Amino acid sequence: MARAPRRYVRQMPKIYGSLQKPRRDWSFFFRTVKQVSLGIGAILLLYAVFFGPFFRVRKVDIQGVILSNPDELSKSVPLGGSIWFLPKDTILKGIAQDPLVTNVSILRGIPDTLRLVITERQPAFVWVSNGMSILVDSQGIAFTQYTQDTLPDVASSAGAKIASLPHVVDTKNINVTLGKPLVGRTFISFIEVLQTDFLTDLPGVHVTSAQVGNSTYDLTVFTKEGMQVQFNTLGDAGVQVRNLTRLVHQNKVNTASSHVDLRIDRWAYVS
Repeated sequence: MARAPRRYVRQMPKIYGSLQKPRRDWSFFFRTVKQVSLGIGAILLLYAVFFGPFFRVRKVDIQGVILSNPDELSKSVPLGGSIWFLPKDTILKGIAQDPLVTNVSILRGIPDTLRLVITERQPAFVWVSNGMSILVDSQGIAFTQYTQDTLPDVASSAGAKIASLPHVVDTKNINVTLGKPLVGRTFISFIEVLQTDFLTDLPGVHVTSAQVGNSTYDLTVFTKEGMQVQFNTLGDAGVQVRNLTRLVHQNKVNTASSHVDLRIDRWAYVS
């Protein structure tokens, strides 16, 4: 039997290297584009936050105000500017012109609201002279005044606050200079104790006003019920009110019509 001829098998050549043109590496280019894009995006974002229209002051929120006019205070805040770059000196300077304000805190409400937290000067009583109602603080300094036309309505917060304060009527109508001391601390303490002790010891007697004449040493108190009581402001207010209370409880004083003089220590004159 004849042998089949041997088949020739062609072998693949060995490849030791690529003869094709190598592929270009774009990774560095794409990384660079990505970094530049992120940088531009960050710049645009920062610009939008600090200078864009979304973060501009459009509203002003006033808190802590009773006596002051919030509309007038809000005029000190320029609208439309960046909420991040506030002209604080300008705002504080404008608000400081209000004699009723002692302190203000500026808070940012993102994105477009500015909040002013106001601390007002607290009046101790109202001094009435020459047709003016003048607010006096706890240091005896007159700091603002109202005419009868400008006196806030009792229905408003400012009007209710003023109405709740002791009113001292000056029958001599002396001239009052705002920003200057009007009365001493002794007189103010007397008024404060007098108001508190009347509420505590004589809840059925309601003080409407008080009057001073030639000096602040003598104080005449008028009540809603019709009684008039004269006090010595150099004495102890608590002792004088307790003496009056004793007379009322002993039925020696008619709260609807009596005139009582307590200016001499340990004596009471009733008419």
